[in-house]
Amino acid sequence: MFDNIGGKIKSLAQVVCWIGIICSVISGFVMIGTNEDLIFLGLVIIIIGSLVSWVSSFTLYGFGQLIENTDQLVQNAKVPTTNKPKSYQENKKITVNKNNSKQKTLSKDFVDEIKNTSTEDLQLILEDQRDLYSADEIDFIEQELSNR
Repeated sequence: MFDNIGGKIKSLAQVVCWIGIICSVISGFVMIGTNEDLIFLGLVIIIIGSLVSWVSSFTLYGFGQLIENTDQLVQNAKVPTTNKPKSYQENKKITVNKNNSKQKTLSKDFVDEIKNTSTEDLQLILEDQRDLYSADEIDFIEQELSNR
């Protein structure tokens, strides 16, 4: 029911536009047919009403297009962790001791990246980006920050 909502909003905009145009044309012809003095007003309603219906559908159609484009961007988005090509040896797991009690297994790329990240960026990660990392990674980031 809510799949492809952007396409459904765009279709709704088209339907609303056509209903407005049809209503404007019918209203104009009714005015022309009922009274000879209303011929000019009937033609104005046909033309202006159709034009207003068409232009007013732009916003709704644009919103549907915006949603479709956003969905497509989210599907295509990838966040690279490093610019280096990863081989099996480069991405091997290493063990990190935390307070000499538990041993955590993190990727070598992650550990290298955190060690090369500025203190300000590490603080930003801990303040605003916690949900992007596992508990073990957050522990390692906190440990690295406290060692600086």
